[in-house]
Amino acid sequence: MEMMRVEEILEAAKGRLLKGDGQLAVPGISIDSRTVKAGEMFLALKGERFDGHDFVEEAFQRGARGAIVSDDFRVLPLYPYGHRRAQADSGLQVIVRVPDTLKALQDIAGCYRNKFDIPLVVITGTNGKTTTKDMVAAILGRQLAVLKAEGSFNNEVGVPLTLLRLSPSHQAAVLEVGMNAPGEIAYLTQLIKPQVGVITNIGRAHLEFFQDIEEVARAKAELVETLGNENTLVLNRDDQRVWALSKRIKGRLISFGIEEEADFRAGQVEYLPDGKTKFILSTLEGKGERLEVELPIPGHANIYNALAAVAISATFDLDLNLIKEGLESFKPSSQRMEVISLSLKRLSSKIKIINDTYNANPESMKMALGLLSHLQVGGRKVAVLGDMLELGEWGEEAHREVGRLVTSCSPDILITVGSLSRVLAEEAKKEGLEGEIFTFRDSREAGKELAEMIKEDDTILVKGSRAMRMEEIIDVLLSLS
Repeated sequence: MEMMRVEEILEAAKGRLLKGDGQLAVPGISIDSRTVKAGEMFLALKGERFDGHDFVEEAFQRGARGAIVSDDFRVLPLYPYGHRRAQADSGLQVIVRVPDTLKALQDIAGCYRNKFDIPLVVITGTNGKTTTKDMVAAILGRQLAVLKAEGSFNNEVGVPLTLLRLSPSHQAAVLEVGMNAPGEIAYLTQLIKPQVGVITNIGRAHLEFFQDIEEVARAKAELVETLGNENTLVLNRDDQRVWALSKRIKGRLISFGIEEEADFRAGQVEYLPDGKTKFILSTLEGKGERLEVELPIPGHANIYNALAAVAISATFDLDLNLIKEGLESFKPSSQRMEVISLSLKRLSSKIKIINDTYNANPESMKMALGLLSHLQVGGRKVAVLGDMLELGEWGEEAHREVGRLVTSCSPDILITVGSLSRVLAEEAKKEGLEGEIFTFRDSREAGKELAEMIKEDDTILVKGSRAMRMEEIIDVLLSLS
């Protein structure tokens, strides 16, 4: 973030200056008292399990120059920046009061974003947002200085914090947008003001917050409605719900896919033993180029993510060979189809772990099991699956559906974690799965038992919703290496 005057913050957040000098400039805004840097403003957010106002004093002790607080906060005689009473009295301590600190964060970020005349990309979809974002940043980064959202900073807090990281050195930015309610995508897109928007896919996730998948589709469609005539929208040609939105586009449309004819298409897919995925990339228009791409990440879903990244990058007029180099050099985020080769002390050869523990829903589970099915392995295939959460009333049936799917990919061992996944195991057994089946209550218990079962050359897929802590299973295995 470049320096921002307190009076700019006041105007953007519609706040009142209770203490300090409005002409003072601050180098950043922090919401974490543990990591606030000297001279920054500390913004006190309220969460379900915490209240940032309880940490205002700590933020000042760590060097914060000021604080943005809500109306109901009682201002204490805090001493900032230098820790001298005289300095505090001279105006170096700044207190800004606002009606709502979350809204203030968003308003400040929106105002700050307007300072930068650079192209911004926003990515949404049920699955693939973070991986697509990482791929786009890897491609554009070969020619431009790119700001990339950290991790899954895609919500009402993460998006404004990412915008506040913009600096004059950046030439482009790539963000992702998630949702838990109607209206969120529209609001966050208006903050970002992107030139390019992408919808990766629309699937059955967050049904705890939506009536059905059609309501999920309407929420994703908010991106289409928010983009203007001068903007570009990139859509998945193979996803019927996504492609239905193409009729409502006001600006330029670019498509990607595997099954249907699209502007950017993949064919001749091959899953390599080392966990990479090879395919032929072809373009519909212009020269009709064809190029072999070798992704450093496995899975059918990641071909779609790569195609989306290619389509986005094409709007920057990058050479296709440069795009290929970016794709092949990108490093996936942890816990997203992360391939780990591991040597265990008691085994003579390595095992392979596919760490896809970041989250799970029916569509991403289907993709992960499809990968396990297609992989060429020397040993056994082991599927370790945890509960898929936030599916509401549809949760049990969704797990039965995955149970039937497991049978078709025939793992040698199926391990389930959680009460809902027990239903998955029952369905797989009912459908005639020939492999061994084990059910556990939690991931730690499952990890300990799995460690005893492993043999040389096993390939182990581990996947489940974030709250299931499936990464703890992998931690158990890593501790034995």
